[in-house]
Amino acid sequence: FALAKLNDDGIIAGCEGDIPSTLAMLWVKLLLNKNSWMANPAEIIIKENSLWLAHCTIAPCMVDNYIIRSHFETGLGVAIQGEMKPQNITLLRIGGEKLDKLWLAEGRITRPGFSEFRCRTQVKIKLSDNYDVGNLLKTPLGNHIILIKGHHAYHLSKWHKMMIRS
Repeated sequence: FALAKLNDDGIIAGCEGDIPSTLAMLWVKLLLNKNSWMANPAEIIIKENSLWLAHCTIAPCMVDNYIIRSHFETGLGVAIQGEMKPQNITLLRIGGEKLDKLWLAEGRITRPGFSEFRCRTQVKIKLSDNYDVGNLLKTPLGNHIILIKGHHAYHLSKWHKMMIRS
C-alpha cells in the first residue's frame, strides 16, 4: 500500500529490489510524464499473443476503481485490487548488464481479472499483431513488466537508441 501511495504522489517506488524496473518507471515519468505500473507476467498465452499481468501494488491514479485487500502471497498487510478498463497500453522492460537492452510492445487491455490465485490487480492484454508475446520467454530481461497507458513504443524506442549512443 505504501508503494501505491508513493507512486500516486509522483514518487517513483519499485518493489522486490527490481532496480531496472524502477529505473524504467522513472524513465517513463521523466520522458512521458506518465505514471506506470510494475507487474508480473502471471500467464503467457502464445496462441492468443496475449498475457496476464498481476501485482499487489498500483498507483490508485492508474485504476478506475479499487478496493483494499490483503497481500496475495502472505495474506498480511494491505494491497490494492484495482480495476483498469479496456484501453491501449505500452509494455516495457529494460535489462542487460549495462541496461542497454529493451523489450517493448504495444497492445490493449482486454479485461480486468479477479482470480483469487494471482496478485490483486490483474489485467489481460492482447498484444498488437507486430509484437510477439513469445519474446518474453525467448529473451527475458527480467520478471517485472512496466505498463503505461497509451501507445508510446515509437518514442521510447527512439529515446532508448539515443541513450545507448551517449
